[in-house]
Amino acid sequence: MAPSLAGAELIEDFISSAMYGIYLVTLAMAGTALLTTKFGRLRRRAGINWILLVVSVVLFVNATLNYFLTITLTYDALVAYAYDGSGGADHILGHASGWKTFVKSVNVTLQTLIGGFILLYRCWSVYNKRWIVVVLPGIIWVADIACAIGILVHLARTQDGRINSGNGVDWGLSFWTLTICTNIASTSLIVWRIWHMERMNRKDGQQESVQSTDKSMLAQTMRSIVESGMIYTANSILQLAGFASGTTWVYIASAFAVSSVGITFNLIIIRGARQHVEVQDPPVSSIRFASARTSPTCTSDRAIASEHGDKANVFMLASLQEDSLP
Repeated sequence: MAPSLAGAELIEDFISSAMYGIYLVTLAMAGTALLTTKFGRLRRRAGINWILLVVSVVLFVNATLNYFLTITLTYDALVAYAYDGSGGADHILGHASGWKTFVKSVNVTLQTLIGGFILLYRCWSVYNKRWIVVVLPGIIWVADIACAIGILVHLARTQDGRINSGNGVDWGLSFWTLTICTNIASTSLIVWRIWHMERMNRKDGQQESVQSTDKSMLAQTMRSIVESGMIYTANSILQLAGFASGTTWVYIASAFAVSSVGITFNLIIIRGARQHVEVQDPPVSSIRFASARTSPTCTSDRAIASEHGDKANVFMLASLQEDSLP
């Protein structure tokens, strides 16, 4: 049995607060990895991965705005306008085109699309920036943008009712289904690439110092990506179920949507930085992704410790880099 609209909003507030707190903790750890060295000193400007830093800031601003609107919307419904004759909590919370509800929907769709873009970018990088690899998931992602626009247009035209009512259900189901497809396709391509390189290097005897797959840096990378992909996919499935239910469960499900993307992103940075520190201890060596005209090679520990390598390691996870074409 679905809770009332006001009850669902209160549950959403509680879950959102917990998720936002977890997100802030992981953000602090990820920020430390991005901005400081392993000795605790601030990195020089050339040593900062600005792509990751900018994405982190965008995710933080979006998540913070969403959390602020979630709390203030509940306050408006249950305290500020509950007894002023405007219709009470259900009227405030059920006003789908209200600016706070609308902006919250923008936050959710934007955060989700950013998460999909990060997956596509990582997939493109791992495959030596070959566009052909990301064509299919890229098309799905673009279709996802169209569905997000459809959701927002529907909300703008809806005066009263829940966000998962009327045509909003169809747009929502399409959006989250395509999100799941993008995530599964991109994650599978990344994992297959890493597994393939792991197999090639083990066959060539380039990882003799690694006694088992579990100790391999590539195996650790695969686990990190799969675990992060599972979190992202589970969140998308939850949102899909919320829209499909046609009830207030969609509000409770939305509490996980924004922060989970940021948490997943931060965990990848944290694990990548941790693995980078581990590979600096001999005799472990890292694997470089060679271009199509070269074969995989091993880098020395000194190369791993270089500032350029450090920037790539944090983003690519576990010392995975690319060799440029000669």
